[in-house]
Amino acid sequence: MIFELLLERTSQEQRLSCNHQYPLSAVVFRSVQAVDEKFSQWLHQEGVKLDTGKSFKLFSFSNLILPYGQWKQEGDRLRLLGDEASLKMGFCLPEVAQKFMKGVWRQGMEIEVADRKSAVTFRVKQVKPLKLELPEGKVKVKALSPLVIRKKVFDVREKRVKNQCISPKDPDFEFLFFQGLYDKYKASCQFLGQEAKAFDLDKMRFKLLSKPYSKRVELKQGAFVYGNKFSFELDAPKELVELGLTAGFGALSSQGFGFCELMSNN
Repeated sequence: MIFELLLERTSQEQRLSCNHQYPLSAVVFRSVQAVDEKFSQWLHQEGVKLDTGKSFKLFSFSNLILPYGQWKQEGDRLRLLGDEASLKMGFCLPEVAQKFMKGVWRQGMEIEVADRKSAVTFRVKQVKPLKLELPEGKVKVKALSPLVIRKKVFDVREKRVKNQCISPKDPDFEFLFFQGLYDKYKASCQFLGQEAKAFDLDKMRFKLLSKPYSKRVELKQGAFVYGNKFSFELDAPKELVELGLTAGFGALSSQGFGFCELMSNN
């Protein structure tokens, strides 16, 4: 399930942080907490856990989408020159989607996207369900928010293994991309009580279609993550592609990373 929220700015404040994913994720989790605190706690702290210990929230959302020419970057702020904005959000699990629809994502509700420097308030004008119709065969996709793929590397200075965010040009990117997507698929099947199909990751193909744009995003004070925005082509099972388009590709999807949509030239 994918929804588009049409928003209208209601605050006098026009300055929005360029790195507004973390403030947006705070809005998302607060909205669920207001409806069902127990469910919110489960979603925030646990999610769906696999036997390997990996945990997945199985939803994602885009950056705020601003009309062309209706914003101007000023340092680490975006100055909004108009009142319109939109946000797209995808859910793999119907139960999670229902909780969100009962929370902040209702027509007429207001949301505040704020950090230490500025706060912008938007009113939800309309919530539109979007159809997801996958073409047969290869699929062309573009990232609306930075996509994060991480691999374990040994840090010689710190003398420990740590996660490193990698570029789509890294030779390990393709395998790690599909491995993470398959784990996310297995988590969704586990939650729904379905048996996960066995897929051969070696037969799946990832093709980079555009130059990656690297972006450093501050999750909270002093904690940063690197992601990339780019267009790409996938040759993979339909179940996995559909899951990625609803629950996000890569890591940190529930914090607004890896939200993608089909390109118009599929």
